[in-house]
Amino acid sequence: MEKQKLDRILEMIQSNETLREQYKENPDATINVMIAWLDAEEQGVDLDPYFSRKQAMEFGIQNLENELKAQKERGNLAEAELIARDIVIRKRMLPLIGKEGEYPEEVSELKEMQANLEEDRNAYVQETIDTLGPRL
Repeated sequence: MEKQKLDRILEMIQSNETLREQYKENPDATINVMIAWLDAEEQGVDLDPYFSRKQAMEFGIQNLENELKAQKERGNLAEAELIARDIVIRKRMLPLIGKEGEYPEEVSELKEMQANLEEDRNAYVQETIDTLGPRL
């Protein structure tokens, strides 16, 4: 792969939080998606400027769905509930990518839901730490 294309891919990943998360979870798949996107762009295909964010969000949702299934199988219902809420939020965010200005109320509601989820997740983590007690 030419260095210029690789540099552009890495720059795009570094500048987008969702892509950074996706890259941490699966670097090869992320780079392959980005290569396909850039190749299509070079061929003059009319691309959605938010394609990479949408792809990263879809990938994140898939990972969360797999994690949800695993947590349910392990009997970790509190953790599964947090993951399920995260999936709902992300699925509602997905169609709004690139259209945030058109739906400010929904974006605001989703941000509030995300903040509440983070508070609940932090409380769950703290509760888990308190339950486990000090480690030696």
